[in-house]
Amino acid sequence: MATLTTPIYTLPYPDGAERVMDGDNAIGALATKLDGILGTLARPIAFYQASAPLTLSTTDQQISGLSLTLVTPTFEQLFILGVFDFDITTGPVFCASTLYIDGVARSGAGILSSPTAVRATVVTGWSFSTDTASHLYEVKAKKAAAAGAAVAQAVSTRIFLARFRAGGALIRDVLEELADDVDVATPS
Repeated sequence: MATLTTPIYTLPYPDGAERVMDGDNAIGALATKLDGILGTLARPIAFYQASAPLTLSTTDQQISGLSLTLVTPTFEQLFILGVFDFDITTGPVFCASTLYIDGVARSGAGILSSPTAVRATVVTGWSFSTDTASHLYEVKAKKAAAAGAAVAQAVSTRIFLARFRAGGALIRDVLEELADDVDVATPS
């Protein structure tokens, strides 16, 4: 009685002539293989919601509820997606949100600029590798000039954090594998 495998991930499954309780335990092998694949793709995905609105000033200020200390037990690739609900009540205003790691600003920012009053959602993402130390991650926001007034509203301001294990399948490896499966090019 043979155990067959799927063509892409070589997931084992019974050939139909054997019973699940037969000696090679195809179902157990399938569960182990899936556990290995899923373990390399993603670790827990966390969601953090702003807990209070923030009236923007000309200096970066911490958005309440979007600060976390994270200890990674292994080297990981992190992807943080920020969604910012900027409410410009009096224009002109240029708003920006930035990720800080241990007090140092990362490149890339969520930006909204308007000459008049407007409320809009701005989305930005940061991707980087970690080490095994403890780090403080903070999302801050500001406006560029004293003129105008703006608020980062709490109702829709949040971050999503996805953790990918380094040394296994990094984000790029996963994208390449998915691209191969559907025959499309991976962006470089």
